[in-house]
Amino acid sequence: MSNNECNDNNNDKKNENIRIRETLLKNKEEYELSREEITKTVSSLGFLQPNHPLFWHGRLFAEKEEVSPPKVVWESSSTPRDDHDEDTPDWLTASEYNDVDSVMEEKIDCLANLLRYSRKTVIYSGAGISVAAGIGQAARAGGRRRRKPPAWMTSTTAAKPTFTHHALTALMEHGYMNNGSWVQQNHDGLPQKAGYPQEKINEIHGSWFDPSNPVILYSGSLRTKEYEWMVDDADTADLVLVVGTSLSGLNADQVAIKAAERSLTSTSLGMVMINLQQT
Repeated sequence: MSNNECNDNNNDKKNENIRIRETLLKNKEEYELSREEITKTVSSLGFLQPNHPLFWHGRLFAEKEEVSPPKVVWESSSTPRDDHDEDTPDWLTASEYNDVDSVMEEKIDCLANLLRYSRKTVIYSGAGISVAAGIGQAARAGGRRRRKPPAWMTSTTAAKPTFTHHALTALMEHGYMNNGSWVQQNHDGLPQKAGYPQEKINEIHGSWFDPSNPVILYSGSLRTKEYEWMVDDADTADLVLVVGTSLSGLNADQVAIKAAERSLTSTSLGMVMINLQQT
């Protein structure tokens, strides 16, 4: 890695830290909902079904009169993954979407509010957040994510952390994780490269860099230490940030699912999905 590449990474991280701090440190008078109002709203509505007009946006948007739907940035009639064709509902395709700017800004404010109130935030990440680093994924992908990566991306162990890895690390550095872990499905070590502490990362499916935690195949069994840590986070998380994963039925998906279920009884804030594809 050249000095220029190191400087670029440091500048990106510094700029993102400033941006996140400005978003999260808004005057409390700007808060739209209290924690009690949030938990009451999400518990009273139940989970939205795919035919709900605001299914795209989540329960905190469900009582709004109208919210613009997201834009299709890559359209596909195929299922998100070949290995789940039989279990995939007709409405779920590999198409990718972006929210319109006004909705995105509102969601950022909403997420910032949830992070402020959260008593324990856990990150649950999948392969989608590492595609921009040149690391492959099982799910189909479109647009720029299908282009040939630059030369430095040809070695997966030499990959550099993405904007997402730096942004999540910045949240931790500013104290918004509240002792929560990063449950990492990937093996790539990119959270550590972005500066996230190793002791707070549960590499639940193994690591390319840790001989004591070799990669586990889909047909394998989770190791006891990582499994028990993951279950503890699943049982105690107040807010789970789900990023770049399709929640396709893995054991570790309980990290997200249990938090969402607890939100129905007002005992958690639930989970936030941040993906290009529907899940």
